[in-house]
Amino acid sequence: MLFRSRLARAGARTLLVDRKPFPRAKVCGGCVNARAVGMLEAAGLGDEMRAAGARPVSAVQLLTNNRLARLPLPPGLAITRATLDTIIVRAAIAAGAEFTCASGAVAPDEGPDAGVRRVRLTHPDGQPVTAGAKIVITADGLGNGALRDAETFESTVHPTARIGVGVVADPGTVPATAGVITMIVAPDGYVGIAMVEHGRVNIAAALDPATLKAHGSPAAAVRAILSAAGVSTGPALDTLDWQGTLPLTRRLANIAGHRLFVLGDAAGYVEPFTGEGMAWALASAEALAPLALRAIAQWDASIPHTWQRTYDATVTRSQRSCRTVARALRYPLLVGAAVAALSHWPSLARPIVSRVALGRAGAPLGITR
Repeated sequence: MLFRSRLARAGARTLLVDRKPFPRAKVCGGCVNARAVGMLEAAGLGDEMRAAGARPVSAVQLLTNNRLARLPLPPGLAITRATLDTIIVRAAIAAGAEFTCASGAVAPDEGPDAGVRRVRLTHPDGQPVTAGAKIVITADGLGNGALRDAETFESTVHPTARIGVGVVADPGTVPATAGVITMIVAPDGYVGIAMVEHGRVNIAAALDPATLKAHGSPAAAVRAILSAAGVSTGPALDTLDWQGTLPLTRRLANIAGHRLFVLGDAAGYVEPFTGEGMAWALASAEALAPLALRAIAQWDASIPHTWQRTYDATVTRSQRSCRTVARALRYPLLVGAAVAALSHWPSLARPIVSRVALGRAGAPLGITR
């Protein structure tokens, strides 16, 4: 969405389509790390986020097997996706983009000689409409619904991928500390807790599918992990409107085609323990902008390959370290030993924390030639 705002400011006629009515909730950790905050500040949205109630975040505490480690973080913000995405949409509209929500969009395969890319738009109250555009950008999440009729875009799910669940709860539903992200780690998943706007609590978890099935509901599975770590929960946890995701860790073999680009979660994802999801999405959008403008002006067959190389340099390399952390979380003894060491020597985590919160040193957010 921030990407569409940049294209609109550059003079491109831009249509932004979202499948859900706005404002809408979305499963997310609710935390924007320092790197992502910097990109949002550069877009002029920092003050608006804070005015909407985004809370400063400066520490993370890790809890497992009755061990606790608290680590400082470069300054970030905690904010719900409902609020953040609404702010970004408003910025896109203000920049000249048109916006429609509660509308589906499907981009079927297109021949290499087509001068536009067709998109079928559907609205619950109207007939399907076919639109054409110089380029189409899909950032429609893990399911890749916009590409379901495009045979060359298939997502491969990792066999150990976990399911994401989340909810925004009233103050006091679970313990939360202002300015601190709490991560509770168990062998079959982990739960993140952050205080967001108006003192509410953002709860997000990544759970093994078998664990979720065995407990029968997201609330029961999350309660089990929290209770095992000594974190108290009230009965309100069961009454909340929990949301879930498709399996998280996945890879899309092709992230570009004729006059089409894929970015964000739709381009591939790994478990979000390190909190880099928003930064990946924003960085990939920033990197795509100049290439998209070039594609609008003059399409050529080398552009999809250029985007693949650019995306790999901007996002894929960063995801490798996150994937390593996700694998390590499945070994309780290793996690327990790591948290115990960090509780005594927090400085051990400084290189990792800086890398996660600030991004890879020296990684350019531009087009690789």
